[in-house]
Amino acid sequence: MKKRYEELDVLRGMAIIGVILIHITSELIDAQDNLGLFINQAARFAVPVFLILSGLGLTLSNKINQGYFNFLWKQLSKIILLYFIWSVIYYTATSESYSILGFIKGFILGANYYHLYYVPIIIFLYLIYPLLLKLAKNLYGLATVLLVTVLSQLADILTGIEIFNNPLNVFNWAFYFALGIWLAHNFETKFKEIKRRKVLIAVLFTTMLFVLLVESYFLKETTSMRPSVILFSVLFVLLVLSVNWKNNVFKNLILKLSGLSYGIYLSHALVLTIYEKVYKELGFSWNSMLYIIITFIVVALLSIVLTVTGDKVILVINNIFVQETKQNKAGR
Repeated sequence: MKKRYEELDVLRGMAIIGVILIHITSELIDAQDNLGLFINQAARFAVPVFLILSGLGLTLSNKINQGYFNFLWKQLSKIILLYFIWSVIYYTATSESYSILGFIKGFILGANYYHLYYVPIIIFLYLIYPLLLKLAKNLYGLATVLLVTVLSQLADILTGIEIFNNPLNVFNWAFYFALGIWLAHNFETKFKEIKRRKVLIAVLFTTMLFVLLVESYFLKETTSMRPSVILFSVLFVLLVLSVNWKNNVFKNLILKLSGLSYGIYLSHALVLTIYEKVYKELGFSWNSMLYIIITFIVVALLSIVLTVTGDKVILVINNIFVQETKQNKAGR
């Protein structure tokens, strides 16, 4: 990537905040808490933003030009080790009985805990990246991918058939990745145009947020896999890109979260699960506002600690491996 756009890092930081808020408020939705529902739905941009940023970043950096298999190796090597470690942790912590085949199946399908589906989805999108790269070069190809995603999500809503309702259904997410690819082509021109239309984007985003909340309240549809979330997420991305973040007081915090987002994504669900059990056992107040604020702070901080610690451990292991490899070569 020749130029670094700080707005993209801000988007990534906001996306991980959104993921944590969605999972914190999911239990409040079950309790029919309106504040919990509002925050949960307002944060539904989270996973779509991660996918958009992935397609955008890959295309801006032209990593595919290094060769398909080299591209795959570099992308997968960034995510597989941490994913494996956390899959082992979640499988060990949640399974009543253990089997190698059970773990492998959960690892491949992202089924070892409720949020791990994202990793197999992004791996599959890496695998078909050359195809999506060709499709999303123009609006006609992008519209085709959008149609596939909308039809898949509507089939989920209308039929309730498991294959459509499953978050592992890549067709429910493909548009976001393709949109990132499309944005990357002539990105600077599109970026400037987005900046010029800041007011219009803000009005449209506010309107769509209201629509999303009304839909979820009356129709009881709260999942991220529905067409209204597509439009909401796109407008959220445009809104963040249109804002000047240079003097924003929260920018540094958001950027810090951005840099640790993958580790936080993998670790936060375990922290939240343990925290919720302790919170209930201690009989603390379930005032929704207080609960959300305290829980977010605790889960975010502990997830950051786990992520930083994990990164340091992996770095030490990598250094030991490199040193041993050099010594073995020298001894031959």
